[in-house]
Amino acid sequence: FLDSEGKGAYGIEKFYDEELTGTDGVVEGMRNPGNFLTVDAIKNKKSVSVQNGNNIILTIDSILQDIMDAELKKAFQTYSPVSAMGIIMEVETGRILAMSSYPKASNNAEVKNRPITDMFEPGSIFKPITVAMGLDTGVITPNSTIYSGGHIKVQDRLIGEHDPSKKGTYTIEGLMAESSNVGMVVIGSRIDTKTFQNYLDKVGTGRKTGIDTFAEMSPKLLSVKDLTPVRKSNVSFGQGIAMTQIQMITSINAVVNNGKLMKPYLVDRLEDDRGNIVKQNSPVVVKKIFEENTSRRVRKYMEAVVTKGTGKGAQIKGYRIGGKTGTAQKPGVKGYEGRKFFSSFIAFFPVDNPKYIVLISINEPRTGGKHYGGEVALPSVRNVLEKLIKYMGISPEGNIEESRKEKAVEQKPMKDLKKLLNEFNNNKMPDLTGLSLREIISIYPQIKFPK
Repeated sequence: FLDSEGKGAYGIEKFYDEELTGTDGVVEGMRNPGNFLTVDAIKNKKSVSVQNGNNIILTIDSILQDIMDAELKKAFQTYSPVSAMGIIMEVETGRILAMSSYPKASNNAEVKNRPITDMFEPGSIFKPITVAMGLDTGVITPNSTIYSGGHIKVQDRLIGEHDPSKKGTYTIEGLMAESSNVGMVVIGSRIDTKTFQNYLDKVGTGRKTGIDTFAEMSPKLLSVKDLTPVRKSNVSFGQGIAMTQIQMITSINAVVNNGKLMKPYLVDRLEDDRGNIVKQNSPVVVKKIFEENTSRRVRKYMEAVVTKGTGKGAQIKGYRIGGKTGTAQKPGVKGYEGRKFFSSFIAFFPVDNPKYIVLISINEPRTGGKHYGGEVALPSVRNVLEKLIKYMGISPEGNIEESRKEKAVEQKPMKDLKKLLNEFNNNKMPDLTGLSLREIISIYPQIKFPK
């Protein structure tokens, strides 16, 4: 994304503009009047050689990016939402392996990286954070039980379960598996408001993640004053708080990554034009938020979501997967919209030693007759997980076997790019039908344009 002067205008090009921009060559000197201005005609010339800019090598895996792109496009075509967005991240490092949204442009035809710009109320995918807070502060234990009568009154507000007919006494695992709003409100009410707000700060809800690309957005951190009993209750189950998708996956990643908040990053390294490494990016632990025991327990609770709860559709034979469904009502001018939802599913695996985490969100599904995160986002996440496992050759324990690596997507027969290049160089416009942008870019530097 460059402006008319060749400067980075957006995204990684803007963020790394100084590193990508080289130095123009300069020749200074005197020439004899009457001679044509050529380099040979210049006397006593002083020159500064051209210095090429550096090259960037991304953390993005092109195959995984294609997989994510295809799933988001399919979901968009099925549910006609405002947008669909998704991220694949390495749990232990914060490396972004895929990040995408669909459509690629907003209504005014400007390209947007929605996972870092668009803010939304996450809904129930926030609940693992509330449970982790409760375990870390000791207001609940693995042996705690909480009763839900289908709804709970907080001051003058009645907060209900997504299915009010489900009543009874739940274990903490059961609360997570059934995605109980009432249970989260009870846990949140037991945590001191200042402590609750401190955890919101620690997990990064009020600040940018620091991902190395331009235009990341972030809402302000909710203050203690903002967290009235009703607001705090809503936040405990993921309403009343705005986050970007990169903030959400980074926060949940901290819950499952033994409590460590990682800084997400998109650039692996910078190389000069000779291939020498100029800068190597490495994983950065921003801070330790939760105890390892807390992380281990919440991972088991999220596994229960997939084995017997609202995320059963995410099961993949032989693999232990943890996840959380989320369906948030969208706020409007006069309160929450009754028929507009932000639907998500987040999943990680393997449960005991997480390697990968995937989040897909569907912003306002409008067709297809479905709106729950477990209905519209979960199938896409499951498809991504299946293809990721196949492509990377991942065993149920999370080991990557290089010898078993397979491409997870069906590759279309590639056109004869050499033939296309020859046609270009003979000033003939070839047929580019069916070519991907990646294929065109691969031959572009070799084209000999007429002088």
